Amino acid sequence: MKSQKGSIAAITLVFALLLLLAGGSWLMLMTVEQTASSSDETGQKAWYAAEAGLTRAVSQLKYNNANWDWLSTNDNFPDNSQTVMNDITSLPTTVITDKNGDWYAVSVTFVKDGVKRYLGASGVEKGDVVGFDITAVGSSRGTRKVIKKNMTITPEDPDDTEEYSEKPALPGVVQTGGNITVENTSNITGGNIYASSITDNTGGGLGNAANGGSYLYPIKTQVPAGFFSASSYSFDDAISKNWTTVLAADKKYYWDAGSQYQEWSTIDASAAGGTIIYVDNYAADSSINITFNGPATGKPVTLIFSSTNKIRLGGNYTGKVRIITNGDLNLTNAFGGSAGMYMIVSNGDVIIGDTPTKALQKTYVSSNKSIIIENSSGIVGQLLAKTSVTLKGPVTYDTSVMDDVNFKLPAGMY
Repeated sequence: MKSQKGSIAAITLVFALLLLLAGGSWLMLMTVEQTASSSDETGQKAWYAAEAGLTRAVSQLKYNNANWDWLSTNDNFPDNSQTVMNDITSLPTTVITDKNGDWYAVSVTFVKDGVKRYLGASGVEKGDVVGFDITAVGSSRGTRKVIKKNMTITPEDPDDTEEYSEKPALPGVVQTGGNITVENTSNITGGNIYASSITDNTGGGLGNAANGGSYLYPIKTQVPAGFFSASSYSFDDAISKNWTTVLAADKKYYWDAGSQYQEWSTIDASAAGGTIIYVDNYAADSSINITFNGPATGKPVTLIFSSTNKIRLGGNYTGKVRIITNGDLNLTNAFGGSAGMYMIVSNGDVIIGDTPTKALQKTYVSSNKSIIIENSSGIVGQLLAKTSVTLKGPVTYDTSVMDDVNFKLPAGMY
């Protein structure tokens, strides 16, 4: 009997050891898989970061943007970039704010008078050179990826070129490289949300939206500086100070919004598909309240607000309208409504103010900074922001604008 009990105890011990070994093996397997998955994600994000750096350099070369203070130069970006990236302390502070975060660094070199020169170095001008060697390094949580290209780049007019930026991958209703904050009054209907983190202040979840995790695609929300330069355009006419202005199709208009602006006047662009209105909003923190009628079908009308000053837009905008701003944009005073389609692309923050009484229908909003939806009526469409998104009103998933082939993004976005 004692022998039998001993055998049972031994068998039990063996089984326990086997289960322990199996559990340990499973835990190790899960750890390896999780590590591999994390490594794949960081590697992909590092590659996307390098691509973003390359795209930025190419777009600035293509559109003659002279701002090169973000480039790495000879002293801190040697040819052996893969090695030097392990010690990034010497790279420009305009490029890297967090060495453990996501970032890119780029060098652009060219040969002039038989000498290799680094664009961005003191006293270096590219002149009429069109041949460049570009090295872009992307990093995500310590993982590095390097892209090297030898390219011939001829400057172009950002308006006359037939090129457009490829529309971004938008798998959900809201996408951002940073945090999404969801407030009590908001409700998300349809589509997933993608962000590095989510702050849910609703107390009841995120409506019927699912958390899709981090947004892994390149975030190209910066419009090149050349797009906002008046010298890039050949204007057909100027908009004068009238109660009603009727525009023609496929034209380029210059609008001095500082002096040629009539409060609550009407711009009739209903038959002006393909027309560009270059708005010189040089007045600091300016507001424009008008009635604007865009075309119901075909190509939209484009409003380009050239200054980095904040612009406040109010009034009734109908039809297909594309709004591109160099600075912060605030939509107020019942902007828009159910009769419009809007593509809004801003280099600054975008605030859908708390006064609109109608939801913005069929809208795409892109911000190189942050998007804040304050109005209780909300927005129907898709959002993409580089830094963060704050939702204080409802958002409903709709892809109408990005599915419309006539709505195009500015060329050279990075």
